[in-house]
Amino acid sequence: MVFRIACFGGSLRKGSTNAALLRLAAQVAASKGGSEFSIEVIEPEKMRIPLVDTDLETVSQDNVRGYPLEIQEWRERIANAHGLIIATPEYNFSVAGVVKNVIDWVSRPPNAFAGKVALMLSSGGGVKGTNAINHLRPILSGLGTQVLAEHVGVSAFSGWKDGELVDQDGLGRVDDRVEKFLKMVKALSS
Repeated sequence: MVFRIACFGGSLRKGSTNAALLRLAAQVAASKGGSEFSIEVIEPEKMRIPLVDTDLETVSQDNVRGYPLEIQEWRERIANAHGLIIATPEYNFSVAGVVKNVIDWVSRPPNAFAGKVALMLSSGGGVKGTNAINHLRPILSGLGTQVLAEHVGVSAFSGWKDGELVDQDGLGRVDDRVEKFLKMVKALSS
């Protein structure tokens, strides 16, 4: 069995430390997971989606919901994954709107987040994105996602060189959390 991991983030900014953190976690997952895991990074800037608007949904006569193509693509990628790696910047002490919009669309019936395992990442200011993580955890849990108890939080302002995380403590946390996440995916998806 190949375990599928979908990775997505909430920063559209070029040079984002959250995007770099997400790519790093995906690389670590690919390295540690080997042939047992398939890792896909979904680039939000390449898959622009509208703000949640239920008027864009369709419902067939047999009560099957339909969604705009770009939403359906996101829904399929997440529905087909066993695990999710999600990176969110912290904006105004909470989850980035891009992440929340994806969650709101993909959790529309049928909820594609149910039964998944998630690892949360954030690169932020003084508290390293902890406020965003503390808001994201109950959202995902409420949707039936098993969230790894430990997250990765790193500073957005130090420990980076040429767009790459170089802080040894941060690199160690990424390595540790990704390994635990992959074990959890295998245990809960087998």
